Amino acid sequence: MFYLYNTEFIFIEETSGQIDPLESEKQNETIYLQPANSTTIPIPETTLEPGYYWKFTVDTWISYPNFEEIPLYHKTEKTHKYYSKGIEPNWENYTRIAPVLYTEYETWNGNEWAVDESQRLFHSKSKKLEESKVEFELTKESYTGTISYINTTWDSGEMYLKNCNSKLREISKGNISIPITWVDYNDQAHSLTEVQLEGLKNLIETDLDTMGTNLYEKKWLYKSQINACSTVEEVEAIAIEY
Repeated sequence: MFYLYNTEFIFIEETSGQIDPLESEKQNETIYLQPANSTTIPIPETTLEPGYYWKFTVDTWISYPNFEEIPLYHKTEKTHKYYSKGIEPNWENYTRIAPVLYTEYETWNGNEWAVDESQRLFHSKSKKLEESKVEFELTKESYTGTISYINTTWDSGEMYLKNCNSKLREISKGNISIPITWVDYNDQAHSLTEVQLEGLKNLIETDLDTMGTNLYEKKWLYKSQINACSTVEEVEAIAIEY
């Protein structure tokens, strides 16, 4: 029995070959011509692992990875690619070992992927601090609350303060007559004097100042907690909620 392989020495099939009539007659037994690109060394009986094929090397068959199915990873770019079956990969630039984190602080040291934990921690803290900053600004800008004034509950927030200031300017210019109609938190209309509207504005400003102080206290607390972390896992466990 002969075992055929292609130009990349990849096993193709088993064959008995063609009969050699001259040698068969001479030796008085059936002699087969050995086909090109073949060997009489049998394929091992071992079952191939998924993603492997048989490849002939000098005087033996070896199980060889099929890089059409097995990804290789670039040692600097951390991208992956597949090689055509039988093509020897560029091992100077590629490895079969997958990166652990696919991040800029992970490098190939010649044998494995090494993670710079200090840079990883720094990156994680920076990301969490930025998350806190963004959430802080969003909460501050979108804040709405309520205040009690002249036995009524009123809306509070930047939009309501802006409206108060706008109406007070128009009143001072004589463009709006007093009393002015103002709607409370429960959508009930009220008639307010200029002094009452000024008082409402002052209370909204006080409420916004208190809100801002509370937010800043949370922000600095989060910053202290983040900077005190010694591992990435500790940083990622912090839930930012304003």
